[in-house]
Amino acid sequence: MKRTFGRYELKSSKRGEVGENVFFGTDLELKRPIAIKEIKQVNAARSEAIALAACGPHESIPVIYDFFTCCSKGYIVMEYVKGHELGGDQNGRPNPQEKAVALTINILHALRHIHSKGYLHLDIKPKNVMVTNEATSKIKLIDFGGAVLKKPSGFFKGKPKAGYPPYMPSVRNPEYTGHLIRKLLDTQSGFHWTLNPEMTGQ
Repeated sequence: MKRTFGRYELKSSKRGEVGENVFFGTDLELKRPIAIKEIKQVNAARSEAIALAACGPHESIPVIYDFFTCCSKGYIVMEYVKGHELGGDQNGRPNPQEKAVALTINILHALRHIHSKGYLHLDIKPKNVMVTNEATSKIKLIDFGGAVLKKPSGFFKGKPKAGYPPYMPSVRNPEYTGHLIRKLLDTQSGFHWTLNPEMTGQ
């Protein structure tokens, strides 16, 4: 059922992490599709919006359009990302070796860009990697709710939110991507080799 929220017409929704909802609809003034993330804790929502804005613009990161608060909740208005979650192709079939490698490279390129902006994403798992183009293996990293900023001393402030094993970060390897990449290259494509955990945590 459609409903209007200010200038935004909302058409559908889905439940995200605990305390989060994501709505999909249209910006009625600019005539473009949007996604609105609702977060119960305003400070957490503001931190995520700041991280998302600081890490963009980049082809592998959703564009943030607006941030506002209402009824003690925070709302992030962003680009609607069309595609499917990582894990085989759009029909659920395993990725061939060449495509699995291309997806891995694109994920690491996106992380390198985020790190160059002084942030760690800290929640890299299949549901937070959207495959937006099957032909080119382009991706977008979503959900910056766990992102932390590096202090001038070189250390990162904040701590990872509760994650989903075995994708959870650790103190030794906070930007852990090892399991996700192994799943891409081993389980799905039959491309068997051992990745250096230190390298995949870059």
